[in-house]
Amino acid sequence: MTAVIQSPKPWIVVAVLVLAVLAWTGLGSTVLGSPTTETSAGQPGPGVAEASSVPSSTAGPSSPAPTGTPESEGPPNVAATMAAHALAAAHAAGVNPDVVYIPRPSATPTQVADVEETGAVVPLYTANPAPMGVAYYGLSGTGTGTPTAATLTTTAIQGSVDVADVRGADLYQAAPDSFSIQLNAVLTGVTLLGNPSYTFWTQDIATYFPSSDTLMLVTNIWNFSGLPISSNALYATSGSFTTDDFSDYGTLGFYYSEYAVQGVTEPFDLTLEMQSTVDVFNGTTGLNEVVFGASLTSSTLNFNYPGFDSVVFDSSASPPYGTVPYGEPAPYTASGTALNPLGLTDDFELVICGPGGGSNVDLSAANAELGLPITTQAASSRSPRRTATAATRANRQSARTSLGATPLRGRPA
Repeated sequence: MTAVIQSPKPWIVVAVLVLAVLAWTGLGSTVLGSPTTETSAGQPGPGVAEASSVPSSTAGPSSPAPTGTPESEGPPNVAATMAAHALAAAHAAGVNPDVVYIPRPSATPTQVADVEETGAVVPLYTANPAPMGVAYYGLSGTGTGTPTAATLTTTAIQGSVDVADVRGADLYQAAPDSFSIQLNAVLTGVTLLGNPSYTFWTQDIATYFPSSDTLMLVTNIWNFSGLPISSNALYATSGSFTTDDFSDYGTLGFYYSEYAVQGVTEPFDLTLEMQSTVDVFNGTTGLNEVVFGASLTSSTLNFNYPGFDSVVFDSSASPPYGTVPYGEPAPYTASGTALNPLGLTDDFELVICGPGGGSNVDLSAANAELGLPITTQAASSRSPRRTATAATRANRQSARTSLGATPLRGRPA
């Protein structure tokens, strides 16, 4: 699917919902806690959560994990609470907010009831500001009547953005002209400590700072099984040149990596990709892994980083390592039938948003084309530390956007 956006107005807002949330009350790092029953998984849009109160300290390794599912907890809002904890922990640790890309707040009780009654999800944003881009929610139809809900799985997600001229103009930002391009999706069926029921939100992000010709490549991983990511969730990372938080992601409650690319000027064509695979240890089984890639073409700089960061999950707690069968990577899932354990939609998404930290972006110019090809072609497992190939382009269809931008008819690939 493709969306072409242009801005005829002097200002449009591309941003995310701002809600007050309660502070996170505990962080388990000895275990992740029992995952809730998995529905289907996919991806919520990025969001803003402003905490009405924040934790004064981060729980240590001996802290018990919170119990119960999002459904049994009710208020406070689970996703917003997780976001508030991460922002507070990042601030306490001196982490640049430009690398923190929090999830939006969970669905409201009314939205949850509507999904349960109809058996079909709807985008959770009901008003501006909201992310702008293209997404697949596991729904199909003609645009009138009740949509048909379905589930689609794939092991590779790819998004492409042709940027002619996109300009941020938010005076509240340290870099007012900056904005981010985010490829977001949820990985389901991830095995941790022998349990194949975990769900993680993975993000491949490019944050652009036009005034300094800098493109920041960022990855985020969040635990969408119902708790923050704990210190025993990841086995290894293998970014060849990125800076990451592998040593303290359990304290922050999420994983991130970052890498700055200098000399990037508009216009440029950017491709982001995420691939689920198996990091093989003994030739037949291994550990779940996600590989992040990015490539760019412009008049001043070209690069191709098919595996600039990869993260291996701790699928087996002790030797012999490798409980995931070779050739059976965890799937990325988009489902139109139910919300995920955090009360968010499970979808594939390529959006333009603020430059991290739960921020908004005001655009004074917007001329870009976004493409979200979808393929169900299976990806093969790989030996440790081999870079992954890009996802196959397939089934790109037209799509439309809103938020004050003029949508032009999408062009099929």
